[in-house]
Amino acid sequence: AIFTSDGFLEEGEVAENGSVVGLVLDKSSFYPEAGGQDADLGTISFEGGELVINDVQAYGGYVLHSGVISEGSISVGSAVECRVDYDRRRDVAPNHSMTHVLNAALREVLGEGCDQRGSQCNDEKLRFDFSHKKAMTAAQLKDAEAYVRDAIDRSLPVTAEVMPLDDAKAVPGVRAMFGEVYPDPVRVVRVGDDASVE
Repeated sequence: AIFTSDGFLEEGEVAENGSVVGLVLDKSSFYPEAGGQDADLGTISFEGGELVINDVQAYGGYVLHSGVISEGSISVGSAVECRVDYDRRRDVAPNHSMTHVLNAALREVLGEGCDQRGSQCNDEKLRFDFSHKKAMTAAQLKDAEAYVRDAIDRSLPVTAEVMPLDDAKAVPGVRAMFGEVYPDPVRVVRVGDDASVE
């Protein structure tokens, strides 16, 4: 499907060079924005043209690839090839993994009164939002930093496993973000055996 500012294109209609469009594909290698991690960037090529992807979002089980047609024109049913910027993704992934480690570090140092409230991870940085009843002391900051640095220094493996939601809830030490709605099945990410399970 092709979405434009005028709605979805019908069979036989064409989106031209320079148009801002959203594509819904039957399958995709693009990672949509989720869990605080920025969406993948890249291109989607088609016969005689290319769409430069600047945003990817998931809505109701569908993935919308948004961008500008940089050359050519596309119509419903066109064959496409997804080209994710994997170099950028390799820079984003460690920042996302470290939000899980930082969450575990803060829980270890501050206790049960510490809750993640959000995050943002991209290829340049990570931002971690959390609530706690009072400001952290210098000693607590140092302890949290030491926890994270230790996980980095040990080069802990990052693994992911897809499992039924009820099984995931039963995993010892698993953390879920308050207010987040999780799919069933869900992906459980582990950093090492003891640094983080979310």
